[in-house]
Amino acid sequence: MAVKQLAGDAAYEQVHDALMTMRGNVTDDALARIGKDAGVGVAAVTAQMDDASVTAELQANHELAGKLSISGTPTFIMGDEILRGYLPLDAMRQVAEQERADG
Repeated sequence: MAVKQLAGDAAYEQVHDALMTMRGNVTDDALARIGKDAGVGVAAVTAQMDDASVTAELQANHELAGKLSISGTPTFIMGDEILRGYLPLDAMRQVAEQERADG
C-alpha cells in the first residue's frame, strides 16, 4: 500500500511480484534491492507504512473481506463469483471467460 501511494500502480505491481516470487529470507538488503529496482526508496516506504492513509486502506479492505465472508487466501472475485481456495489455471480461465460472456 505504501509503495502504491508513493510510486503508483506499476511500482506496486513490481514490488508485489518480487515479494511473491522471492526465495530465501526477506532481509533489509533484499528489500532495498527490490525497492531500488522499482524506483522507490526503502526509507520512504517504511515511513509511509506508518501513515494513517495506509492504516485506513488496510482497515477498509479488512471490513470488505468481513462483509464478503472472506477469511482466508487465496480468494478471488470475478464478476459476481467469489472463488475460495486454490483453483487450477484452466479452471480460472473458464470462470473468467464465463464472466466476460455474462457481463
